[in-house]
Amino acid sequence: MKHHRLLPCLLLLACAGKGADDSSASTCPEGQPCITITSPADGSTIPTCLDMTVRVTNLTIVSPADHDTPVDGEGHWQMEINERPLLIPCEDLECRFTLDGFDDGPVSVVAVLADNTYVKLTDADGAFISDSGTYTLAGDGVVCP
Repeated sequence: MKHHRLLPCLLLLACAGKGADDSSASTCPEGQPCITITSPADGSTIPTCLDMTVRVTNLTIVSPADHDTPVDGEGHWQMEINERPLLIPCEDLECRFTLDGFDDGPVSVVAVLADNTYVKLTDADGAFISDSGTYTLAGDGVVCP
């Protein structure tokens, strides 16, 4: 796992992994891509150095740097923190990043699927394919190693 330090002005978190998880625990419509934040649990108190894990179903996760044209069934995931998109490429379904620069207190996280060109994927109703959680940041000053 690579470790990343967020600068307050970074803009888009793009996380890529080795492949999709077709877990039967998914609540996705059959055959449609889906993303679920698996850790930390919604409502958790989180430290400055955050490990975020997702489950992706029906989409092969690839690095947008290595796959820069749209391919059906391929993509990556991006993250927004307090409505600020972040730019950090990850190489797995787990990303570690530093929330240094964010104020302690409520933190809203949205993980959204995107194609290989960073275009957010949408469902049949035109809504972004995403999952979200609300956490409490209790900054401990520990910057990710």
